[in-house]
Amino acid sequence: MTDAEILLALDPKQEFDACQSAAIITEKTAVVTAGAGSGKTKVLANRYAYLILKHGLSVDNILTMTFTDKAVNEMYSRIYQTLYAHSENENACAAIRNFNKANIKTFDSFCAQIARIASPRFGIPSDFTVDNEGVKELAVNTALPFVLAHRENKALQQIISEHTISTVTKELFADSVLDNNYSLCRNADYTCEHENSFFNKQKNELETQWKRYLTLEYQTIADIQETLTRVKRIDSQGYIKTQAVYIKNHLDGIDLKSIDKNIMQDCISAIKKYTDYSMPSSLPKDDDELRNIRPKIVNLKLIYTILLSIANTFFQLDTVKDIFALIAEFRDAFNAQKRAAGILTFSDVSALALEALTHHTDIRDMYKKQFTAIMCDEFQDNNSLQKDILFLLSEKLERTAKTIPTVDELIDGKLFFVGDEKQSIYRFRGADVSVFRSLSDSISNNLNLGFNYRSAPKLIDAFNFIFHNVFLPKDKNTPYEAVYTDLHFNEKSRTQNIDELPIQFYFIEEDQIPNDPFSPTASDIEAIFIAKKIHSMVEIDKTKVRERIKDTIILRECRYSDFAILQRTRTHQKSFEKQFKNIGVPYNAETPYGLFYDAPVNDLLNILRLIVYPNDSIAYAALLRSPFIRLSDTAFL
Repeated sequence: MTDAEILLALDPKQEFDACQSAAIITEKTAVVTAGAGSGKTKVLANRYAYLILKHGLSVDNILTMTFTDKAVNEMYSRIYQTLYAHSENENACAAIRNFNKANIKTFDSFCAQIARIASPRFGIPSDFTVDNEGVKELAVNTALPFVLAHRENKALQQIISEHTISTVTKELFADSVLDNNYSLCRNADYTCEHENSFFNKQKNELETQWKRYLTLEYQTIADIQETLTRVKRIDSQGYIKTQAVYIKNHLDGIDLKSIDKNIMQDCISAIKKYTDYSMPSSLPKDDDELRNIRPKIVNLKLIYTILLSIANTFFQLDTVKDIFALIAEFRDAFNAQKRAAGILTFSDVSALALEALTHHTDIRDMYKKQFTAIMCDEFQDNNSLQKDILFLLSEKLERTAKTIPTVDELIDGKLFFVGDEKQSIYRFRGADVSVFRSLSDSISNNLNLGFNYRSAPKLIDAFNFIFHNVFLPKDKNTPYEAVYTDLHFNEKSRTQNIDELPIQFYFIEEDQIPNDPFSPTASDIEAIFIAKKIHSMVEIDKTKVRERIKDTIILRECRYSDFAILQRTRTHQKSFEKQFKNIGVPYNAETPYGLFYDAPVNDLLNILRLIVYPNDSIAYAALLRSPFIRLSDTAFL
């Protein structure tokens, strides 16, 4: 079958747009930018079917990955339905029979699969469990005896003298090996032996900042001296000028390339003499020169404070070096505990998978030969580690180097990325939107699904108008920031003779907010307005809204369940709930707010329930786990 024939079979109504068709049948490694409502899941499902119908691939030869379990379930369903619609085809029929072997996974589950194969080679049991919370608890439980065992260490004693043992245990040791996503395979370098070690990086940064602020201080002094040559009356005794000349001469003799404690001490002592000066308070206010010199002296003192802070940190580098050595020792002990307990984090598993594919070519070759095509959805929520894994799986069969392949070393057409940098929302889980952008720059076959089939045309117009002014322009050197590209609407949606609700903005003017402390606040006024507006649209105006039923759009009267309120924070949620109750608007809150939702009140409520219903096992269990009884998880089980 030709590509045209397959496309016609997949899309008998010819609803695919040109970009969707191009993405489905592309034979090159591709990066597809797919905005919201652009039909990307349909494209992925039909590309999966295309690979089977055109190239005769079996389902276990195609690796499809996405980010969440929910997306995996949807992908399973859509792909199966697409194949089932072509069950008369021999290849599709074989794929349906063997669909239980389909490799449709999340990145985490696929990495876990690789890690379980390779874990014995790293001294980790293959039946390990992935438990981020369990690892956090293990870190704290390992840190406390470690700190107590090293309590005679002078550097640690110095830290403990300024902080509590519990703070040092958690924040200095436990959090150090948790917050920075270090894993069993990729340990942070806390030694002083390498240029890129944490200690040397910190030392180099301190020296860089010292030179920077010392230069600024020098420039400030020079500016003050220049001003003093014109305004002599504010320094009748010549104190400022004398000190400025002294400091300038002192700084002229300092070699900024050579920094040590003695040089820092001399600089701090010299500048401090100058910062002790205070200008007379009875100076003419209309003198421009005087207005210029006062902020310069203030700036001089501010820079001195920064220099003093840098110097104090520099003087403590020996202590920092000793603490780093302790953290490195603790990290090794903690990793040994993780191995023994068989408890890993998601970052451990990902790093273990990458390490296995990089350095164990037998594992890599097995997966390279198994997968002929790899499709990756939601790639904007991934990071460089996951990109490296995909590149290793897609490299040319003859390549065996234990490094990450370049784009030129990949099998062309094996990789198919789909993502949208505007929708990257998992930065807190390590997602790096710059990886998707760099991928788009390095791979020439870039496709864009630019049509939005989900939103009304007026909404799309509003998105384009608003977000062009919110997102940074593409020419800015900010690879970590998403770039907004215009969405386009399907022309068919323009022809539907249905009036659309306008986008409306309401603003509260300052003069509408009373100053009386007993009057409603701005948040109360906003909540009252919104509650009344919703009530009016449902009960009085009977406002019509659009509803899609299969391929048909109808108009019906709006219901309370049609409305949603999005808040930046929960700060004013109480005001909304209060006004909804007052006006009679039924609502559901994702996170209910109120006294009876707080844990202490629920604990008391459970006690009262047990008094009335002694056999209430749920209330009994909750009471045992409450602060009143404080039964641990282990004892409870």
